[in-house]
Amino acid sequence: MQQRESFSISPGTTIMEVLGHSGYSFNAAIADLIDNSLAAKATKVELYFNFRAKCPYLYIKDNGLGMSLPKLKEAAVIGFEEISKERKIDDLGRFSTGLKSAAKSFCNNLYICSKQVDVPANTIQLDFQHIKSSKKWEAFVVTKPEIEALIGHQGTVVYCTNLTVFDDFNDSNIYGLIDDLEVSLSHVFGKYLLAQKVEISIQCHESKPITLQGWNPFDLPNNKSTKTIYERKIDYKDYSPLGDNSIIVKAYVLPVFANLDSIDQQYIKGRGLINQQGFYVYRNERLISEGGWLNLPDLELDDKSKYARIEVNILSNLDEVFKINFSKNSLTVPVGLQKIFKDIAKKVRAESRKSANYLKHPELKPRLKSDDTKVWITSHSAVGTVLSVNGEHPLIEKLCMSMSQSDRNKLFKLLSQTIPIRTIQEQNLNTESYSERDILELTESMYNTLKQQGLSLSEIKKKIATVEPFKENLNTVIEFFDKLEENNK
Repeated sequence: MQQRESFSISPGTTIMEVLGHSGYSFNAAIADLIDNSLAAKATKVELYFNFRAKCPYLYIKDNGLGMSLPKLKEAAVIGFEEISKERKIDDLGRFSTGLKSAAKSFCNNLYICSKQVDVPANTIQLDFQHIKSSKKWEAFVVTKPEIEALIGHQGTVVYCTNLTVFDDFNDSNIYGLIDDLEVSLSHVFGKYLLAQKVEISIQCHESKPITLQGWNPFDLPNNKSTKTIYERKIDYKDYSPLGDNSIIVKAYVLPVFANLDSIDQQYIKGRGLINQQGFYVYRNERLISEGGWLNLPDLELDDKSKYARIEVNILSNLDEVFKINFSKNSLTVPVGLQKIFKDIAKKVRAESRKSANYLKHPELKPRLKSDDTKVWITSHSAVGTVLSVNGEHPLIEKLCMSMSQSDRNKLFKLLSQTIPIRTIQEQNLNTESYSERDILELTESMYNTLKQQGLSLSEIKKKIATVEPFKENLNTVIEFFDKLEENNK
């Protein structure tokens, strides 16, 4: 056998710099650190920021299970656990890089202090500047009484100094950062907060701590008219041999913004309705992807789709399938699911357009059935219920304009008395449906007729909204009036 010369391919210490520039925003980095707290079964997480100290710092404290010194040492190692390792279903970690890379994205010095019940606290230090200058992969076991004193009977403190998040620590930067972080974390951990699985608070300097309120992108505090238009459990084993892995998908249409009170308007406004439309992907109930259409073909943000929201719930055992990155802020829809997701998106976008259209054309909003103008009407006589042609239907009136009253009566009587009711019942017949082109042509004809009668545009719309077959095809009718208004500009 041919001899081979081996050589070391251990990463250089500059890999830490690479991890620090791995695409983390400050908000995403803090969220990744909180993931560790939740994985440790913490029910309370406290964030404290002091940017006015001589050496600005921040820390994240939890009341989780804590770590022993050997576990602390493991936590300092990049990739100490294999990605493929089977994890608990509620474990938010995966790559064993999040704590280091997240912290490095905004600081150069990190202390991790942890305490288990009835065991003294232990502290390790990761000095990223030391790693860079010494070119040594080493951390330190240290004693930091001021940090250890922050922990109660159990828990962990991640204490960050030498902050790089700001070039200038002025109040505008600081409070803008805190406000943005508050919103972001209330979104990312919305399900945990709303279910009261954890309490997360933020305190800056000596100000009163802010307890975060969970944000639900599919529901509103005061208006409960959000429509659930789709719900499906997808077993991914139908598309991949990876096993019994379920994906829960729900599609919603929010109520029209103009119909909401000021509280609900503020609640859903956020980054803007247009930017918030689309998919919300949760991994183990933690928000991974917020809004947008997941780069699916032919799906873009638009005004009329702004009420469309789709919730996707997956577990961590599908990380590889969805190509979730270690910062947990990026994913890719697998090929086997793209058509399914796109079809769901088209359905909910169509429903959203209906809401947007009715706001633009309020006269075309569906009316009560009692106001409908039907082609066939029922009446009651001594012989029972009678079904007859509605001679006052606008389209029928137009078609019969050239006929004498006598001929019209004869035609209507003929049609009414020869309805093949028994054949319809026995053969379960279906009527021929109108095409979109048919509806557009009929709408134009109806519009011209009503306009000649002296009705205003608003009155014409109200009339059409109650007339068969228009009231069943209002989206197509709306297209006609949209084009009409464009041509009249």
